[in-house]
Amino acid sequence: MIYFKPLIFWSLAAAIMILGIIFAYPEKSELIFFMGYMVVSNSFLALPHEPLLLYFGKIYGWVWPVLVAIIPTVIGSYLDYQIFDPLRNLSVLKRMQNQRWYQKIFHYFSLYPFTTIVVFALTPLPFYIVRVLSIFGAYPARRYVQAVLLGRIPRYLFLAAGGKLLNMENKLIIFVAFAVFVIYAAGFLYRKYRKLDCCNP
Repeated sequence: MIYFKPLIFWSLAAAIMILGIIFAYPEKSELIFFMGYMVVSNSFLALPHEPLLLYFGKIYGWVWPVLVAIIPTVIGSYLDYQIFDPLRNLSVLKRMQNQRWYQKIFHYFSLYPFTTIVVFALTPLPFYIVRVLSIFGAYPARRYVQAVLLGRIPRYLFLAAGGKLLNMENKLIIFVAFAVFVIYAAGFLYRKYRKLDCCNP
C-alpha cells in the first residue's frame, strides 16, 4: 500500500505548526529542531527521545513538548510503513517470516496487536519488535498509528513533566542522553550478533 496521502496531510500540518512557532512564538524556535528529531526518533532509525523531552520539558514545561511531538510521531510511524511495507514480499523477509521463532512471536502479537503496540510504545520495552511485527504482519497503518499515539503521549507527558519537576542540570541530561545512546547501541549490536549467529549455525 501507498501512504503518501497521510504523509502529505501530516507534513502540511507540521508545516503549519512550524509557521505558527516562527511567527507567533519565535522564542520557542528550538522546538522546530525538536519536531524534526522526533520524526527520526519515531521512525526505524529510532534515535532516543528521552533526553530531549527532559530538556525541553525543563525549559518549556510539559505542555509544549508533548503538543509539538504528536505530529512528528504520526509522520515517523507512517514513514515506517511507507518504506518497509513494499519490502514484505522480498524473499529474504519471506524466509524470516517462515521461521518458527518468528511465527511463535507473531502468534502472541496477533492475539492483542493494538494493546501490545500501546504497551511497547508506553514502556521502555524495545519498540522495534512491534514495529516489525506490525508492518510485516500487515497490521493496518491507521490502527498502528493510533496505538503508538495512545502509548507515546503518556510517555511524553511523564518525561516532559519529569524534566520540569526535577529541573535537571544540562550536564546530567547530557549524561542521560549518552547512557541511553549506549543502551540503544548495545541493543543494536546485540541484535546484529544474534542475526549473524542465526545465519551461521
